[in-house]
Amino acid sequence: TWLDGPREVAIVGEDLSSFRAVLVRGTGPGMVYAWGKDQPLLENRSALNGLSTAYVCRGFVCDAPTTEISELRNSIGALN
Repeated sequence: TWLDGPREVAIVGEDLSSFRAVLVRGTGPGMVYAWGKDQPLLENRSALNGLSTAYVCRGFVCDAPTTEISELRNSIGALN
């Protein structure tokens, strides 16, 4: 946990229900996440090609944004 650090996840888009369902299954300790509006974690984040998009960051470094549920699941160690 100490070496990996907590993950910060921002999700943006219209229909976020499938992304939110994956987030609650995340196993990363100390994970924080945000969606909606007016959240600092969402600043300068936008949906890619109009699709719901997840941004996963650790230690001020972010992975490439993803529109794929499977990539989000792997990034946060989500249980199936």
